[in-house]
Amino acid sequence: MQTFREALLSLVVLIVVAVTVLGGIFLAIGETGGAISQLSSRTPTPRGATLTPTF
Repeated sequence: MQTFREALLSLVVLIVVAVTVLGGIFLAIGETGGAISQLSSRTPTPRGATLTPTF
């Protein structure tokens, strides 16, 4: 019974760590995307040129 509880506890810890890491990755991606969209919206570009890349 003790080993089962230890296995269950380690599984819960593993799930929590995985969720935390995935949440951090998604948060970082969201922050980067928000910063990029904020940066692109800050630059004065015409409405049609926002979708097409200008070289």
